[in-house]
Amino acid sequence: MKPKRPPVLASWLLQRFGVNESLVGDLAEQHRRGRSTAWLWRQALIAITLTMLQDIRAHKVLATRAIAVGWLTEWLLLIMLRQPARILGNMPGKAIWNWTIDNGFDGLRILWFGGLGGVGVPVFLTLVLVSAVTGLIVGQLHRRQGATLVTLYAASAPVFVAVWLHRESAFAHPSWSFLLIAIPLSALLGGLSASPARTVPRGTA
Repeated sequence: MKPKRPPVLASWLLQRFGVNESLVGDLAEQHRRGRSTAWLWRQALIAITLTMLQDIRAHKVLATRAIAVGWLTEWLLLIMLRQPARILGNMPGKAIWNWTIDNGFDGLRILWFGGLGGVGVPVFLTLVLVSAVTGLIVGQLHRRQGATLVTLYAASAPVFVAVWLHRESAFAHPSWSFLLIAIPLSALLGGLSASPARTVPRGTA
Protein backbone atom coordinates (compact mmCIF):
# COMPACT_ATOMS: atom_id res chain seq x y z
CA MET A 1 0.00 0.00 0.00
CA LYS A 2 1.42 3.33 -1.05
CA PRO A 3 1.80 5.97 1.69
CA LYS A 4 -0.66 8.82 1.62
CA ARG A 5 0.62 11.99 0.02
CA PRO A 6 -0.61 15.48 0.90
CA PRO A 7 -2.75 17.15 -1.78
CA VAL A 8 -0.48 18.68 -4.42
CA LEU A 9 -2.28 22.03 -4.31
CA ALA A 10 -1.98 22.28 -0.51
CA SER A 11 1.76 21.52 -0.67
CA TRP A 12 2.21 24.04 -3.48
CA LEU A 13 0.44 26.79 -1.52
CA LEU A 14 2.42 26.07 1.65
CA GLN A 15 5.63 26.48 -0.33
CA ARG A 16 4.46 29.61 -2.11
CA PHE A 17 3.50 31.33 1.14
CA GLY A 18 6.73 30.37 2.89
CA VAL A 19 5.27 28.31 5.72
CA ASN A 20 8.01 26.94 7.99
CA GLU A 21 9.46 23.76 6.54
CA SER A 22 9.25 21.95 9.90
CA LEU A 23 5.52 22.60 10.11
CA VAL A 24 5.03 21.50 6.49
CA GLY A 25 6.87 18.27 7.28
CA ASP A 26 4.83 17.69 10.43
CA LEU A 27 1.56 18.17 8.55
CA ALA A 28 2.64 15.74 5.83
CA GLU A 29 3.71 13.17 8.43
CA GLN A 30 0.43 13.36 10.36
CA HIS A 31 -1.48 13.06 7.10
CA ARG A 32 0.47 9.91 6.24
CA ARG A 33 -0.34 8.49 9.69
CA GLY A 34 -4.06 8.75 9.13
CA ARG A 35 -5.19 12.36 9.47
CA SER A 36 -7.84 13.22 6.92
CA THR A 37 -7.31 15.42 3.88
CA ALA A 38 -9.89 17.85 5.28
CA TRP A 39 -7.82 18.12 8.48
CA LEU A 40 -4.66 18.79 6.48
CA TRP A 41 -6.36 21.50 4.44
CA ARG A 42 -7.69 23.14 7.60
CA GLN A 43 -4.24 23.17 9.19
CA ALA A 44 -2.62 24.36 5.96
CA LEU A 45 -5.01 27.31 5.65
CA ILE A 46 -4.41 28.26 9.29
CA ALA A 47 -0.64 28.09 8.76
CA ILE A 48 -0.87 30.17 5.57
CA THR A 49 -3.05 32.79 7.29
CA LEU A 50 -0.65 33.11 10.24
CA THR A 51 2.33 33.34 7.88
CA MET A 52 0.58 36.06 5.89
CA LEU A 53 -0.18 38.07 9.03
CA GLN A 54 3.45 37.81 10.10
CA ASP A 55 4.60 38.95 6.65
CA ILE A 56 2.24 41.92 6.64
CA ARG A 57 3.24 43.01 10.16
CA ALA A 58 6.93 42.73 9.25
CA HIS A 59 6.58 44.50 5.88
CA LYS A 60 3.89 47.15 6.32
CA VAL A 61 5.44 49.48 3.74
CA LEU A 62 5.66 46.74 1.14
CA ALA A 63 2.08 45.73 1.87
CA THR A 64 0.89 49.29 1.31
CA ARG A 65 3.00 49.55 -1.83
CA ALA A 66 1.60 46.30 -3.23
CA ILE A 67 -1.97 47.60 -2.96
CA ALA A 68 -0.99 50.98 -4.43
CA VAL A 69 0.91 49.37 -7.30
CA GLY A 70 -1.98 46.99 -7.95
CA TRP A 71 -4.62 49.71 -8.03
CA LEU A 72 -2.50 52.04 -10.18
CA THR A 73 -1.66 49.25 -12.62
CA GLU A 74 -5.28 48.15 -12.86
CA TRP A 75 -6.42 51.72 -13.42
CA LEU A 76 -3.88 52.29 -16.21
CA LEU A 77 -4.74 49.00 -17.91
CA LEU A 78 -8.47 49.71 -17.76
CA ILE A 79 -7.90 53.20 -19.16
CA MET A 80 -6.03 51.66 -22.10
CA LEU A 81 -8.50 48.83 -22.68
CA ARG A 82 -11.77 50.63 -21.97
CA GLN A 83 -12.37 51.88 -25.50
CA PRO A 84 -11.15 48.75 -27.32
CA ALA A 85 -13.40 46.64 -25.06
CA ARG A 86 -16.40 48.82 -25.91
CA ILE A 87 -15.64 48.66 -29.64
CA LEU A 88 -15.17 44.88 -29.60
CA GLY A 89 -18.33 44.50 -27.55
CA ASN A 90 -20.42 46.76 -29.79
CA MET A 91 -19.23 45.30 -33.10
CA PRO A 92 -21.13 42.02 -32.71
CA GLY A 93 -23.55 43.44 -30.15
CA LYS A 94 -26.17 44.67 -32.60
CA ALA A 95 -26.04 41.47 -34.63
CA ILE A 96 -26.36 39.35 -31.47
CA TRP A 97 -29.28 41.46 -30.27
CA ASN A 98 -31.18 41.16 -33.56
CA TRP A 99 -30.41 37.47 -34.05
CA THR A 100 -31.48 36.48 -30.55
CA ILE A 101 -34.74 38.44 -30.88
CA ASP A 102 -35.48 36.88 -34.28
CA ASN A 103 -34.71 33.37 -33.07
CA GLY A 104 -35.92 33.60 -29.49
CA PHE A 105 -32.52 33.03 -27.81
CA ASP A 106 -33.01 35.44 -24.94
CA GLY A 107 -30.42 33.65 -22.81
CA LEU A 108 -27.60 34.47 -25.22
CA ARG A 109 -28.61 38.12 -25.38
CA ILE A 110 -28.75 38.36 -21.59
CA LEU A 111 -25.38 36.62 -21.29
CA TRP A 112 -23.64 38.93 -23.77
CA PHE A 113 -25.03 42.17 -22.37
CA GLY A 114 -25.04 41.43 -18.65
CA GLY A 115 -25.40 37.80 -17.69
CA LEU A 116 -21.94 37.16 -16.21
CA GLY A 117 -22.28 38.40 -12.68
CA GLY A 118 -24.16 41.50 -13.79
CA VAL A 119 -21.71 42.52 -16.53
CA GLY A 120 -21.58 41.65 -20.20
CA VAL A 121 -19.10 39.27 -21.78
CA PRO A 122 -16.70 41.98 -23.12
CA VAL A 123 -16.54 43.76 -19.76
CA PHE A 124 -16.24 40.50 -17.85
CA LEU A 125 -13.32 39.29 -19.97
CA THR A 126 -11.61 42.68 -19.78
CA LEU A 127 -11.81 42.89 -16.00
CA VAL A 128 -10.73 39.28 -15.50
CA LEU A 129 -7.75 39.74 -17.84
CA VAL A 130 -6.72 43.04 -16.23
CA SER A 131 -6.97 41.56 -12.73
CA ALA A 132 -4.83 38.56 -13.72
CA VAL A 133 -2.17 40.73 -15.38
CA THR A 134 -2.13 43.10 -12.42
CA GLY A 135 -1.71 40.20 -10.01
CA LEU A 136 1.18 38.96 -12.15
CA ILE A 137 2.87 42.37 -12.00
CA VAL A 138 2.42 42.67 -8.23
CA GLY A 139 3.89 39.19 -7.83
CA GLN A 140 6.88 39.99 -10.05
CA LEU A 141 7.63 43.22 -8.20
CA HIS A 142 7.42 41.61 -4.74
CA ARG A 143 8.94 38.18 -5.27
CA ARG A 144 10.26 37.71 -1.71
CA GLN A 145 6.79 38.04 -0.14
CA GLY A 146 4.98 37.61 -3.44
CA ALA A 147 2.22 35.21 -2.41
CA THR A 148 1.27 37.25 0.66
CA LEU A 149 1.26 40.58 -1.15
CA VAL A 150 -0.58 39.21 -4.17
CA THR A 151 -3.26 37.85 -1.85
CA LEU A 152 -3.47 41.23 -0.10
CA TYR A 153 -3.90 42.99 -3.43
CA ALA A 154 -6.45 40.39 -4.59
CA ALA A 155 -8.51 41.01 -1.44
CA SER A 156 -8.55 44.74 -2.20
CA ALA A 157 -9.24 44.38 -5.95
CA PRO A 158 -13.06 44.06 -5.63
CA VAL A 159 -13.18 47.48 -3.98
CA PHE A 160 -11.30 49.06 -6.87
CA VAL A 161 -13.38 47.28 -9.52
CA ALA A 162 -16.64 48.24 -7.79
CA VAL A 163 -15.59 51.91 -7.76
CA TRP A 164 -14.48 51.70 -11.38
CA LEU A 165 -17.75 50.17 -12.55
CA HIS A 166 -19.77 52.66 -10.51
CA ARG A 167 -18.16 55.62 -12.27
CA GLU A 168 -18.38 53.99 -15.69
CA SER A 169 -22.01 54.65 -16.54
CA ALA A 170 -21.76 52.51 -19.67
CA PHE A 171 -20.97 49.43 -17.59
CA ALA A 172 -23.62 47.51 -15.71
CA HIS A 173 -23.29 47.16 -11.96
CA PRO A 174 -21.89 43.73 -11.09
CA SER A 175 -23.17 41.27 -8.56
CA TRP A 176 -21.28 40.54 -5.35
CA SER A 177 -20.46 37.04 -6.61
CA PHE A 178 -18.59 38.57 -9.55
CA LEU A 179 -16.71 41.02 -7.35
CA LEU A 180 -15.88 38.61 -4.55
CA ILE A 181 -15.07 35.51 -6.61
CA ALA A 182 -14.09 36.22 -10.23
CA ILE A 183 -11.95 39.31 -9.62
CA PRO A 184 -9.88 38.08 -6.62
CA LEU A 185 -9.50 34.62 -8.16
CA SER A 186 -8.15 36.12 -11.39
CA ALA A 187 -5.67 38.27 -9.46
CA LEU A 188 -4.57 35.30 -7.37
CA LEU A 189 -4.06 33.01 -10.36
CA GLY A 190 -2.05 35.65 -12.16
CA GLY A 191 0.01 36.62 -9.13
CA LEU A 192 0.74 33.22 -7.63
CA SER A 193 2.01 31.99 -10.98
CA ALA A 194 4.77 34.63 -10.66
CA SER A 195 5.59 33.89 -7.01
CA PRO A 196 8.48 31.47 -6.41
CA ALA A 197 8.44 28.85 -3.67
CA ARG A 198 9.50 30.40 -0.37
CA THR A 199 9.66 27.58 2.16
CA VAL A 200 11.34 28.72 5.37
CA PRO A 201 14.16 26.35 6.43
CA ARG A 202 13.75 24.18 9.52
CA GLY A 203 14.47 26.03 12.74
CA THR A 204 13.78 29.45 11.22
CA ALA A 205 11.00 31.48 12.79
